[in-house]
Amino acid sequence: MDRDSQFPHEITQRLHALNVLDRLTQINLVRNDMEDSLREMLEYLLEVFKADRAWLLYPCNPDAPFWNVPMECTLPKWPGLFARDVDMPMDSHLSKIFSELLGANGPIQQGPNVGSPVPPPVVEYFSVKSQLLTAIRPKIGDCWAFGLHHCENEVIHNTDEVELFTAVAQRISDFLNVWISVKKLRESEELSKFALDGAGDGVWDWNPQTDEAHFSRRWKEMIGYAEDEFPNTGSAWIQHLHPDDRDRVLSNLQGYFAGKRLFYSVEFRMRCKNGSWKWILARGKLLSRDSNGKPLQILGTHNDSTRMIGTHSDISIRKHAEQQLQIAANAFEVQQGIMITDADSVILRVNNAFTNNTGYSAQELIGNNPRIFRSGRHDDDFYAAMWKELQFSGKWSGQIWNLRKNGEVFPEYLTISAVKDAEGIVTNYVASYADFTMDKEAGEQIKSLAFYDPLTQLPNRRLFLDRFNAALSSSERLGDFGATLLIDLDHFKDLNDVYGHGFGDLLLQEVALRIKSCVREMDTVARFGGDEFVVLIEMLGKERDIATHKAAVAAEKVRESLTQIYFIKGGEHYCSPSIGISMFKGNEEKIETLIEYADKAMYRAKNSGRNTVRFFDPEIQ
Repeated sequence: MDRDSQFPHEITQRLHALNVLDRLTQINLVRNDMEDSLREMLEYLLEVFKADRAWLLYPCNPDAPFWNVPMECTLPKWPGLFARDVDMPMDSHLSKIFSELLGANGPIQQGPNVGSPVPPPVVEYFSVKSQLLTAIRPKIGDCWAFGLHHCENEVIHNTDEVELFTAVAQRISDFLNVWISVKKLRESEELSKFALDGAGDGVWDWNPQTDEAHFSRRWKEMIGYAEDEFPNTGSAWIQHLHPDDRDRVLSNLQGYFAGKRLFYSVEFRMRCKNGSWKWILARGKLLSRDSNGKPLQILGTHNDSTRMIGTHSDISIRKHAEQQLQIAANAFEVQQGIMITDADSVILRVNNAFTNNTGYSAQELIGNNPRIFRSGRHDDDFYAAMWKELQFSGKWSGQIWNLRKNGEVFPEYLTISAVKDAEGIVTNYVASYADFTMDKEAGEQIKSLAFYDPLTQLPNRRLFLDRFNAALSSSERLGDFGATLLIDLDHFKDLNDVYGHGFGDLLLQEVALRIKSCVREMDTVARFGGDEFVVLIEMLGKERDIATHKAAVAAEKVRESLTQIYFIKGGEHYCSPSIGISMFKGNEEKIETLIEYADKAMYRAKNSGRNTVRFFDPEIQ
């Protein structure tokens, strides 16, 4: 998918993942007990992944004599695993499953339609129709297993969901690292050596009365310092805060000391050794207070997923994603009208410029189909060609007449882009337009002077060449033939000289109307000047013979129409055309060359007695 289409999807998925991981950390922040934390996390993940059962298994060791499910969460309809808190003997089936899980490079998804069926014992014992599971490898102790069961229906998780599941598993592994390490360190009374660098986070241990602090190796590495380079004081940390953030951070800290906050949590920028700035999320909790209620020691984290005890990781990626999302939000509310639909063309969102111009409120549009804007000025072939191009290339742009709520028809230049997910599936369409009537006076001037012939209101040479260029690109992609018809009126100069220029203008206006009535809405009829008209016909098919026949039929229809009687100023008048045709396919020839070919064919028609049609023949011309 192209970069523009991919951008909104990537930002949305990134923020969703960050929100899920942040929620897990918040749960860990307010729960001091490992079991309580895991239970609430599984309840939350059950909702996130719309599963029927979420569980943790220990140990995930095919050679262990027993295994156990220390924690699970299920929907009421589905009973819990019978192994909950019970040591179950290992058998050959489960030993094989554990071996495959440990040998896999990432999560395993199993179900009838994903190429890897759920093992029969799992189906039999636990009523599972599909499952997603992975090994969790804490740095201390045996491996765990983390999984989701779908019992009601088979569920196939997409790439984004599997990536989120992987990140969740890694986050749980980080928590286990902390909990297991803290337990061992507390048991050995070595809290001063508590440094969980292996979890990818940094730990700080600070005594606010003495200002003595200890920072883990990982804590220092994340801002570019070696083990012995950063001073072991809280004031050194304060000096590294961004000047614009320092007062806010210290105020937050003092509020926590005063008991105004349940826990300490604040985001700030911190100066790295090389002078750059890194976004940090700091979290902490007092371990003890003296007899006067003053803090003795505070142990906490700098983390993007709220560790109370143990970790420090920067949140620069999250901040960047939030900034990009804010930029996208600001860009959405521009003067240009924007509409977003789902893959089925159901309107999901419109901006203020769109509602102001169409007269509909957002509430009236959301859930509706863009068909409500059809003005009736375009036939089914026009929309069919639009969607064919959109489905083939992922983008369509062009002029279109739409309908306001009050019934007013207005022209706009519309651009539609398909938004695709990581697997190339269309998830949304984004439409933006420039309304030619937003400034009516300027719009009419642009339309008449820049793009349209003022006498006939047909596209002029400039607009025709622009559409011709787009037609060649479309022909190149789709493999279709097209045709250019150059039309010159026979003896027009004589009529103009005899009856006057006013008569000539009326005749040209009537000719323009007749030509337009002979071709499709999607075809372009333009006036190059004088009595010279040109028609651009697209999508005539992939076979040259068939396309040539269709072009000949269209040209003959135009010729017959233009030879009918003209009733002008109370009199009957006759005029015939000479028509030259050049065929095109893709970018085989330049636009100027194709028009020259049609011009040569037109003069051949005149030399053949006028009032006839001729194709460009390179062997003759």
